[in-house]
Amino acid sequence: MMRFVAAMGVLVLLACGQTPTVPAGSPVAVLQLVSGGDQEGVAGYLLADPVIVRVLDASDRPLPFVAVRASVGDPFARVTAGSAITDANGLARFEWRLGLALGPQQLLVSVPDATGPDPLGVGANSRSNAMRAIGGGIDVMCGIDGAGTLGCWQPSHDPDHPPTFTPHPTAGRFTVLAISPGLDRPMDGCAIAEDGRIWCFAVSPAAEITALSELPGSYPALVALTGGGSAAATWCGLSADGTAWCWGNNQSGLLGDGGEDDRDQPTPVATAVRFTRLAVGSQHACGIAMTASVWCWGGNATAQVGKVATPTPFLTPVRLASDLQFATVAIPHARVSCAVERGSGFPWCWGDKTLLGVSASTVSAIEGDTSPAPLYVESLAGVIAIGRVDAATVVLRRGGAGAWWGDLSPTRDVTLAAVPQSFVTTIEFGSLAIPHASGVLCGTPADADAPLCVRFGSITGYETTSFAGFGMPFP
Repeated sequence: MMRFVAAMGVLVLLACGQTPTVPAGSPVAVLQLVSGGDQEGVAGYLLADPVIVRVLDASDRPLPFVAVRASVGDPFARVTAGSAITDANGLARFEWRLGLALGPQQLLVSVPDATGPDPLGVGANSRSNAMRAIGGGIDVMCGIDGAGTLGCWQPSHDPDHPPTFTPHPTAGRFTVLAISPGLDRPMDGCAIAEDGRIWCFAVSPAAEITALSELPGSYPALVALTGGGSAAATWCGLSADGTAWCWGNNQSGLLGDGGEDDRDQPTPVATAVRFTRLAVGSQHACGIAMTASVWCWGGNATAQVGKVATPTPFLTPVRLASDLQFATVAIPHARVSCAVERGSGFPWCWGDKTLLGVSASTVSAIEGDTSPAPLYVESLAGVIAIGRVDAATVVLRRGGAGAWWGDLSPTRDVTLAAVPQSFVTTIEFGSLAIPHASGVLCGTPADADAPLCVRFGSITGYETTSFAGFGMPFP
């Protein structure tokens, strides 16, 4: 009779939505792992099998209707879709989404307010494919794996289970990849083969590589590659001696060859300057010279080339009027250019004054609508990478901190952030891997060689319906 009354009490608690406690006189003696331990999975996704534990009393009898708690401490990890109340057999089930820390991770299972065992630790190994290169956007990404194989995948097709990296059926082995995300057109890509030849392709919404073909012409082996453009893709790359080569859409003189005709094969940029880095936008392009100065070419309607605004484009590179030395350059918006100062990591921008990340007082002091001179983005230092997410400029700083300004709203219906807004990734990125991805920020952690991504909504807090972070899939 007493047993019946105790059972009825548990049912009443469940019916009222209250959490049952360990039955009186039955202290927990054992937390036992039944299954789901020692798994391996891709960072940011659910493990293939749930973690199942059993709660036993001192006589090794299962304890039903006991509240069991599971917790994880790794960045972006969480326990999802599992009951925390043991069933009639004393079993509790937890589904574990791995965090973005690579290597061993741990889930701790405990029974609150019970005398008995210490928390049970369940281990798993978090992985991310150490690819040679990645590129793409929120719905489709492409990469070159460690074997030099080119393939694509859909990271958001199933936010719970990792996608499969599907290699393109070609015998070629590749080293360098660039994706032009096609904000107003289909996504395109180009890759450099190990023999130095360039292959270009289209990417379907289903992550299929189509029309892969070798680029015609005679050109040197390129060691770096970047893409941009609007109505059609524009591509630029660097040879080993720092010569810039471009091809594709030549709208507004994007190719820098002195004309405005499109090119179907790499053509040298018309300058004696040798570069270390290049960036290509939809209207203009810029590069860092070996002397650490900045040179730009193309459309200059908002002074984004670094000269007083003009309706006619600059068809060959012109030097930014500044004595500063820069380490990297980016084109976060069609009307803006930015560069990071060598040593200090100070970011500087020029062009449309409403997009430069400076205060209202600084904006009001600028004559006209634009600034051809670089302006210091206030309150920022130690920047290691700069790029674009949606219509916002994003910078990464040492230690995992970052900042953004501009527009992070996919619908473009929110107030612009005129000055930098800080965020913390909880992952100390050492480099930015995809500066033009839509909705996500990717990078390589400072202590790893495999890239990871975080959906930017998880950083800023604006609404997102998908997961917070993910690693690179395996074939």
